[in-house]
Amino acid sequence: MRTTLVKLLLLGCLVFVGCSQSGDFTSFIIAEVAKYGGHIKTGGAIPKLDAKWTIKRDDHGFILSVTGASFKNISADMEQVFGPPKFSDDGSGMASHEPGREWSAVDIGVAIQLVVHKDRTEIICIRGMKDMGELFRHMSSLSGGKP
Repeated sequence: MRTTLVKLLLLGCLVFVGCSQSGDFTSFIIAEVAKYGGHIKTGGAIPKLDAKWTIKRDDHGFILSVTGASFKNISADMEQVFGPPKFSDDGSGMASHEPGREWSAVDIGVAIQLVVHKDRTEIICIRGMKDMGELFRHMSSLSGGKP
């Protein structure tokens, strides 16, 4: 009985908190992006970046919360793998609050947003939609079918 309770608690933590991992972050993000239809842009050597992360997934993408590596290092590795971002903000502009980068689904098959926070770097990946109809159906499902 006690073992079953412990297993249920661990499963609950994974579902509600996400899956915590550590190791080679660059290899992990490349594999994760590929699961959602994305691809790398470079054919060169893949950099290795040690970090810790928590991931939350759904059918449309994932959110990573990364610690143990600086935003600068994460950004540099992602640029080496996915190419230059479509949008880059160093956080110094008048409208800027936090540094960030964005990669376009047109370029790499998924949209990726990289944002630094005080205690972590967050990466949001959304798979590309097949057409506008799929996008509208997804938006409708998020709003409970209301326009």
